[in-house]
Amino acid sequence: MSEWPWEYDPDEAHVIGDENRPPPAFVAEVEEQAWELARAAEASLARKHRAVSKQ
Repeated sequence: MSEWPWEYDPDEAHVIGDENRPPPAFVAEVEEQAWELARAAEASLARKHRAVSKQ
């Protein structure tokens, strides 16, 4: 999807924690929303790049 390199790529246990884990369905929903935000940002950057290229 994205060509951005990530210097910080924590594992799930670090982000969510090992104790008091939220339900898997909640984690899946948060992950899906994060991907939607990433896709929207990428699309926005692509539109901006096309607009600048046309000038």
